Amino acid sequence: QRQMCIRDRRHTGVFGRWVEKTGLTPETFLGKTSREIFGPEAASVHEAANARALAGEHVGYEWSTDSPTGSLYYQTSLSPLQNAVGEVVGLVGVGRDVTIRKRTELLLRVQRDLGVALNKARGLEQALPLCIKAALQISGFDSGGIYLLDDATGAMKLVYHTGLSANFVERASHYDADSPNVRMISAGNPVYVLYDQLDLPPEDFRRQEGLRAAAFIPVLYEGRVIACFNLASRMLSTVNDFSRTTIEAIATQVGSVIARAKVEEEIRRRTSQLESLRQVGLDLTAQLDLDALLQSIVAHAVALLEAKRGALYLYRPEKEHLELVVTSGFKKPLVNPVLKRGEGLSGKVWETGAPLILDDYRHWSGRADVYRDLPATAIVGVPVYWGEEFLGALNVTAGPPRTFSHADAELLKLLATQAAIAIRNANLFLAERQQRALTEALEEAAAAVNSTLDPTQVLDRILEQVERVVASDACNIMLVEETGIARIVRWREHGNLYGDVSNAVFPVADYASLAQMMRTG
Repeated sequence: QRQMCIRDRRHTGVFGRWVEKTGLTPETFLGKTSREIFGPEAASVHEAANARALAGEHVGYEWSTDSPTGSLYYQTSLSPLQNAVGEVVGLVGVGRDVTIRKRTELLLRVQRDLGVALNKARGLEQALPLCIKAALQISGFDSGGIYLLDDATGAMKLVYHTGLSANFVERASHYDADSPNVRMISAGNPVYVLYDQLDLPPEDFRRQEGLRAAAFIPVLYEGRVIACFNLASRMLSTVNDFSRTTIEAIATQVGSVIARAKVEEEIRRRTSQLESLRQVGLDLTAQLDLDALLQSIVAHAVALLEAKRGALYLYRPEKEHLELVVTSGFKKPLVNPVLKRGEGLSGKVWETGAPLILDDYRHWSGRADVYRDLPATAIVGVPVYWGEEFLGALNVTAGPPRTFSHADAELLKLLATQAAIAIRNANLFLAERQQRALTEALEEAAAAVNSTLDPTQVLDRILEQVERVVASDACNIMLVEETGIARIVRWREHGNLYGDVSNAVFPVADYASLAQMMRTG
């Protein structure tokens, strides 16, 4: 580039192939000042250099300008232009395009700084913003995010983003394993898109975001895609070779860092969960009230797996079914809380004796009819065993984009083992308490019988002791007459369920339960 200016700082000539190369024309410069060409802010570096050159100095300086393909860098040398008597009447400038050199220097600097910063970063929460910041700085894009691929499900989840609207983030936060986006990234090849060349409808969220160009860069570790850089621009109308090279270089650099950070984060998470599980075990074994214990088991399961809802079924061997006894997080109570063997997720867990993980319960063919409209997607269920004895099933659910892994299932199994011990202890405590109450009631009933000769008082005191050990709404004592008639002689009830049943009679032969008692004693 060569330019000539007179003292009023207006360009009088421009020469060289750079004009054609940049798509400009001489008319862009001729007769205009730097301020008129570049604007007040960008012109300041030129005006300062021109002033020094017009004062008689030889000046060299560098400057940059934005273009549809990214920032362009130039190095300009200015020399005073003198007349015959030595007066400065203008200046001559010679410029060189140093974009390649500056971009290379920038890439090396960014990679160095990124490497230093990543070595100090703790976990993905600190590492991922550094990666995106470096990619945006070097490429000229203005927004973007990082997706991580779930090792268990293959789904892709947006874990960090910047420069994007809330609506865009909501629409692009998660992609299932079989989605076109995941299939494209899983191929392991960078993809560059110019949205101006796509026939997107006005309501498309990418068009509403104002995006013009985008880059989708797989991040690989040991030959396997583990993450994806998604970068976008509202200004760039094309993605030049340098931007492509630099973005891909950054992605190559951070693959091992992300893999390491994921492992470290998983170790920290599991360590924290195991400590929480230890505390849960202490809490559960200290709880001897069965109802409170069951509530606590489900609450701890939901918290431990960072889920939204949970449920506990207990096995009722006398009826050969599972009964829903506790739920947590459901806005409405679940209806018909009984499942047969093999029915629904918990019934299937009972049938197989093994954990079951579902990513989308709503579309699972084995879901129970009573839970067809259950607002759950991801769900994991595990059996609750005391030794070889099946006690029930414990499950937790979560909404998208959350899914459960095999490690989550193993953690829930550990909790179920703790729960089984606690349930067993609570049942033993309850049985011992009931046995003690029964013994005391029998002793008091015997004392009551021996304390009075009034039959009415004796029968009333017996009924009082029965109520202590048998939860009921009503109870009575019948005397069986020689005629085979059972007559109610004393009764107690709550809430006037049956009214006055004094002297009510029941033919023993007509009632199987009475007849069996008479036969067997």
